[in-house]
Parts: sequence; C-alpha cells; structure tokens
Amino acid sequence: MNLLAPPGEVTRFTELRKWLMAAGVEGVGLTLCVTNHDLREALRRNRLVLSADTGTAHLAVALDAPLVAFLGGGHIGWFAPWSRSGRQQWLNKDVPCRGCLWVCSQPSPVCLTDLSEDQVFQAIDVALTASG
Repeated sequence: MNLLAPPGEVTRFTELRKWLMAAGVEGVGLTLCVTNHDLREALRRNRLVLSADTGTAHLAVALDAPLVAFLGGGHIGWFAPWSRSGRQQWLNKDVPCRGCLWVCSQPSPVCLTDLSEDQVFQAIDVALTASG
C-alpha cells in the first residue's frame, strides 16, 4: 500500500502512515507529492485509488483512474458522485439523515460506518475490472 500525500498534507499523511503501521498494516509507503503535477503523475501510476471525497478523488475521476471513493452524506449530489466510467465507484450508505449538511444527528456517520466489507471489496473489484 502506498499513501499519496497531496501538496500541503505531508504531516497528516505521515501521521496516517504511523497509525496504519501501529495497527499492524505492513508495507505502508508514502509518496510526497510536492506539486499537483506530482500528484497527477502518481495517480496515473497507481493500480487503484482509495480516497475520501477529496480533490484527490476528483482528480482520479478526471484521469479516469480506478477509484473507490467514500462519500459522506452531508451534501451528496452537489459535487459527487460523478464518474467518467465504471472504473470510479463511490460508496455511501443511503440513510434517512442524508443531506445533513455535515451536522450529524447519529452517534457516528452511519452513511460511511454502516458500509460492509463486502460492499467495499465489491466496489474494488468493479473499479479494477471495468474498462475505461
């Protein structure tokens, strides 16, 4: 696994790498992308992009890269989900509180935490096998 740290996010991704390694995830690499050009080229080289709904996810869509993006329900439909092909998969649990504008009424963000492992792995399979 390789983490791509977008410009300006080095500290956050360094901490994420430490957390993953402490949790027992082996072989966690970190690529520091100093510029947006570096990020674009790194996204093109990766087999699969896993991302939250961030600029990195949207750039992966623009490049038609295989992507599994986790999309919270705060303003779903405003900026995502959108895709260029079946290679982009957006994951979100359809819940009654969808459209909360990021004021979560639940004990946890169930639009994300109620996703099953099967849903995640199925989305990965689709993203990796879909043609662009």
